[in-house]
Amino acid sequence: MRALLAVVTAYITVKVAVGLSNSRSFPVLDAAATSTGGGDDVSLIVPVRDEMARLPPRLPGMLAQKVRELIFLDDCSTDGTTQLLHDVAAEHPHVRVVQGRPMPDGWVGKTWACSQGAEAALGDVLVFCDADISLGDGAIDAVLGQLHAQRADLMSVFPRQVTKTFAEHVTMPLIDDLLLTGLPFQLLEQPRAKGAAAANGSIMAFPRASYDALGGFAAVRTEIVEDLAMARHTRRTGHRLGLALGGDLISTRMYEGFDELVAGLGKGLLAVMGNRPLLVVYTAWHLLAYTVPPFLIRRQPAWAIPWALAVAERLVVEATTGRREWWQSLTMPLTPLYAIPVAAVAVRRTKHWKGRTYP
Repeated sequence: MRALLAVVTAYITVKVAVGLSNSRSFPVLDAAATSTGGGDDVSLIVPVRDEMARLPPRLPGMLAQKVRELIFLDDCSTDGTTQLLHDVAAEHPHVRVVQGRPMPDGWVGKTWACSQGAEAALGDVLVFCDADISLGDGAIDAVLGQLHAQRADLMSVFPRQVTKTFAEHVTMPLIDDLLLTGLPFQLLEQPRAKGAAAANGSIMAFPRASYDALGGFAAVRTEIVEDLAMARHTRRTGHRLGLALGGDLISTRMYEGFDELVAGLGKGLLAVMGNRPLLVVYTAWHLLAYTVPPFLIRRQPAWAIPWALAVAERLVVEATTGRREWWQSLTMPLTPLYAIPVAAVAVRRTKHWKGRTYP
């Protein structure tokens, strides 16, 4: 039991240490730090598929960005989204609506939609933005500032997570936790550390020349988790990957409620982990490391140490992302329990998302 306590304590200590390092070094978007690219010619591309419930509140922020064109790639919507987009385009000259073509074999929905958007775009910089993203004033300019500052071929931004239900409060911070306590930012500067890769498909920006050199989304056309696949592809091919946090400028509520959360995270978790056995081991280990310690404190008081470290880990993540939902740190022991249904979906042979089924 002492050996297990030592291993768990060491594991979480390392994660806290990485998190503290990233709290000082991980870039955060700043409206004052705008692009120095000398007048960027930007196409903002938003793939949409049945987004009537989410897109309207985000439209003002998208329309306010200083870009050459705002392209909505309508991926065969059936819920009224198409009419909404054409109404918006009629009022804003810089808005274009591109009707998506039927998806060919060998692609997944997101990569096919993004590829078509890039094909239609006229700008020298391509910025892909999900339909559920809220953009503050100057957000895209700040993304371009980081794109140039990091000399990136692919610049990806992790938006601030907005959570409303208890299940979201407990589970969604995992996205930032995996990034900030698992990937030291300094590794992105190490050419030999090609496995050091992460991305968030909510915001991905490419200089057009870099996008073409990478082969565009066709290079990852079969990948359900296209953002991570593109990040890994970028690193493997010797191109530069840039990362930043959205701060006050870019935020999202990715999933509304637990059922949608489970389906959404579950569809991509297996691709993140690599294989089913590793996913099972990872899930079991986190139950042991985070959920079990509070129950062992009465038997062995030293188990309070990893429990306190787990709370500290979440506090560091909350502070770094700027969420400052301090009370959520106390729910850390519950997070692995809420992740079990996500893992159960992930190990299935087929996944269902937005009316499509993926092997």
